[in-house]
Amino acid sequence: MSSISQFICLLACFAVSLSGCTGWFSSPSLSWMSPKKSAATSTFSTDSATASTTTSGGLFAKKEKATPDLYVATARLCESRSDFSGAEAQYEKALKESPNYVPALLSYAHLMDHQIKLAEATKLYERAIKANPKEAAAYNDLGLCVARRGMAAEAQTNLMKAVQLQPEKALYRNNLATLLVDQNKPDEALAQLKAVNNEAIANYDLAILLEQRGQIGLAQAHFQHAVELDPAFAEARQWSQQIAARIAANPAPATPVYEASTNQQLRMASVQSPKYGSYGIAPVPPASNRIPTQAAFPNIAQTPQNVPPLNNDLRALPPVQ
Repeated sequence: MSSISQFICLLACFAVSLSGCTGWFSSPSLSWMSPKKSAATSTFSTDSATASTTTSGGLFAKKEKATPDLYVATARLCESRSDFSGAEAQYEKALKESPNYVPALLSYAHLMDHQIKLAEATKLYERAIKANPKEAAAYNDLGLCVARRGMAAEAQTNLMKAVQLQPEKALYRNNLATLLVDQNKPDEALAQLKAVNNEAIANYDLAILLEQRGQIGLAQAHFQHAVELDPAFAEARQWSQQIAARIAANPAPATPVYEASTNQQLRMASVQSPKYGSYGIAPVPPASNRIPTQAAFPNIAQTPQNVPPLNNDLRALPPVQ
């Protein structure tokens, strides 16, 4: 290779290394296929990732037009680098090309959720639902978003719609049950849990939700019922014994203060749509004003650390990094 050719190659490599998230699409190996990708990008895949973005003819050939898929993929790369403004710019480009592109709408909404820009996220979820009224995940995620905004009625409506569209999906049922417990409707919550679990597990899951909200007596009743239904249910038996010990240590506690919902337990779906593929997700923001369960029982032992948490997908979320 001549010295001039070598110099041109070096210039091209330098250009790729500088362009980052904002506009060089000709080297997919530099972006979201990296082993360092974040959780928000790890489930995303698209056939366009391997498509060349230049026509044949060498380095100075005309670039092909970027697709919405590629803009979304680049946005995820930006997110993995905490370049949220760059990610927003890429999502905007995707939606400019295809305003009703559901993967871009949902991923963009998740980014807004992650940044606790809940009003903006709400509008994007609503746009996704308008674009595809049968996308259950959009209703689920909108329900979670408006729940965190304190809009309980709207949250329940949307979560119920997600359940209607995919009645077999445990995550949607669990989220709806969590919201119903927060509204002090344990019987309705139990009905949702029983739809996707056997009766013993449903009572165990409900008991966990009640215990987390300081309703110790009612939680104990459901733990005991789970044991009655399944005597081999070791986790339920251990919880029941621990709560009995806590109550014995404090036989006349003050009436527990029932805390209004902060919906920390509600989760976005890890979307696997046959039509749209996989979307990335941002973690749900943690509750900042949650009153610990122990606040109502200051003198009793802590909940055992070795007892498994709630069954299936309904678990406490880690804080947003």
